[in-house]
This record gives sequence, structure tokens and C-alpha cells, in this order.
Amino acid sequence: MGTKVSTVPWTDAFMGGGGGPRTTAASLVDALRASVARNEGVPLDLWSIHYPFPTWSHTALVDALAEGVEEGLCRAVGVSNYSAAQLEEAHALLDKRGIALATNQVKWSVLDRAPETSGLARVARDLDVCLVAHSPLDGGRLLTSADPAVRTLVKLLEFIGAVNGGRTAAQVALSYLIAKGALPIPSCTSADRARQYAACLDFSLGHQDVDTIDAKLDYMQRQTQ
Repeated sequence: MGTKVSTVPWTDAFMGGGGGPRTTAASLVDALRASVARNEGVPLDLWSIHYPFPTWSHTALVDALAEGVEEGLCRAVGVSNYSAAQLEEAHALLDKRGIALATNQVKWSVLDRAPETSGLARVARDLDVCLVAHSPLDGGRLLTSADPAVRTLVKLLEFIGAVNGGRTAAQVALSYLIAKGALPIPSCTSADRARQYAACLDFSLGHQDVDTIDAKLDYMQRQTQ
């Protein structure tokens, strides 16, 4: 089980949690203790910073993550929405305390390749940090958009899926991210949809398939410039 902690100072007041403002590393660790208590005292598998809120220093946020591990409240720690530079800084600070940074959760899909174009994906690979891709189907836009370019992309994904054992466009889009080294976490509204998405783990795209999708995406980007 994993959870993320909000770094917005007035989170507790806004959510009606009754706690004071979150302005110190200790206040974030207190939020983690409350999460563990709600989990019947079982330490969390992953505890992450939700967002590098501007009022926080990276040192304070990393101190909170480190204390969570050192107190046995969580087994691994991560961050979310960190840029390449922010990721490098957080990783270095944790490494000084002998703690690994496990994940960085960011938006990544075939329609939003910012983690690649910004260099974040390369940095994450170099640091052995797993990029967890949220909105891997772009909030459903990939499969529902009426945009002709997106529809053409979906047809390509469907073709690649057909030659890979009858996979769906969604499964191919998720497998594409896995081939890039990411861990996609699509939202699901039913158990059946979860099973459909999980089937992306039953096959792997070859290099030629990935290159074909990349070439199509590059072409689409040039057309919009």
C-alpha cells in the first residue's frame, strides 16, 4: 500500500483533518503516522511527496522522507511531479542518508512525452528511479478524442495490437510506456476495466513497434509546429 502526502501548508484545515499547518518535516511525518494508524499499524510500502510546494526546501522534504523510513513507518519513499533537476537534488540528499529514492510519479502518455523531451526519463534511468506514469491514457482523451491526428494514432496502436495477439489500443499504449521504463497507473472504474489494463503485462512490444510509434508521434509533433 502506498500514499502521497500533500505539502500544501493548510491541507489539514482545508480537509477538516483537525491538524495544524504543515510547515515542518515533523508535520509531514505526523501525517504519515496518521496514515499508518489508519492502516491498522502496518507500515506503508511507499510514501511519496505529492508535489514540491514552493514554500518547502528540498532538504525539509527529504528529511521527512528519511525519517519515515528510519522510524519504520514506510518501506520505500518517492516523490511526485519532480523535474529532472529536482529529482537529482532529492536523490543526492537521500543518498547521503543511505536511503534510496524509489519513484517519481509524473504525467506521461503517448500524447504527452514531456518526461522524455525534458530529459527527466534519462535522469531517472541513470539514478535507478522508477517513473510512475499517471494519466497514461491522457485522462481517456487518447481513446475518445475526435481529433483526426489522434484517431490516426489510435488506428496505428490498434494495428500493432492486432499483430501482437489481438491487444487493444489502450494495452499497446500502456505497454509502450513500460518499454520506455515507466510504470503506468491508469485509472479504473470497474474490475473488468482493471483486468483489461492489467493484460498489458502479458506481452511486450518489440523495438520495431516502439520505434514505429515514436516515428508517428514525432511526425504529429512536427505537424503542430
